[in-house]
Amino acid sequence: MREPRSVASRPTASSGDYFGFEPTTDAPRGPLARAVRAAAEGLLPLVILVAMIALFWEASVIGRLFAASHGIDLIQRTEMVTVGGGLVVSLIVYLISTIRTLQGVREHQKSGAQMEATITLAFLIGAAIVTLIPLVIALTSPQHPAP
Repeated sequence: MREPRSVASRPTASSGDYFGFEPTTDAPRGPLARAVRAAAEGLLPLVILVAMIALFWEASVIGRLFAASHGIDLIQRTEMVTVGGGLVVSLIVYLISTIRTLQGVREHQKSGAQMEATITLAFLIGAAIVTLIPLVIALTSPQHPAP
């Protein structure tokens, strides 16, 4: 059985970190590559949200197929569980990925990479606006318009 590492057994060489991994040198070097990576970091929460919603949408369709032979009551219950649960899980995952992205922005700012931090924040704000537009439209439009 391996002995657990402690603070006292930390490697003293500057080439490896605490866990013994070597530093990677595959980080983007040019300003365009750094800007593209920062934009991708800013759009990541939106991409994850879209993937989660698509996953639960497919679960809803599959649940509807299995419940179709049992009547409308079971279909409605299945829809409520899959859509409601999917929205809650998607919201939690979206918030976690947004917080992780903001932590990355803070690390960019601490390391002096102001351009990357600004681009990531701009794309994160754009992703938040794209996320909130359907909610604002649903809340402000009448649910049953007059004929």
